Amino acid sequence: MAKRWTREENELFIHLLPNYRKTTENQSKQQMKQITDQFVTDLMSHSLLKHRSMQAIFEHLTYLDDLLEGIGKTGNYSASDAIYFGQLKSENRTTQNPLRVLRNRSYYLTP
Repeated sequence: MAKRWTREENELFIHLLPNYRKTTENQSKQQMKQITDQFVTDLMSHSLLKHRSMQAIFEHLTYLDDLLEGIGKTGNYSASDAIYFGQLKSENRTTQNPLRVLRNRSYYLTP
């Protein structure tokens, strides 16, 4: 079973999300991927995340981006993360992060 993300780990991501969003705004999916990979590389250097894989950090970054934006429903996220839902909304975003890895796309997307 995957190790749960701690509040301290989440705070690292939350702190950089405004800059991540600003940097990826109006970029193509390919450019977003390159930018996201750079953010992941930077995050990997932090001591709190040394036991996490690049893929885990990548997926968590895009997951928290959507969670903090309030995309979908609270029930589409981990119950332990529900407190973060919609806490960092941007003015004009209504769609999910296109890089987000979804295990069940139909469950996540709402009509």
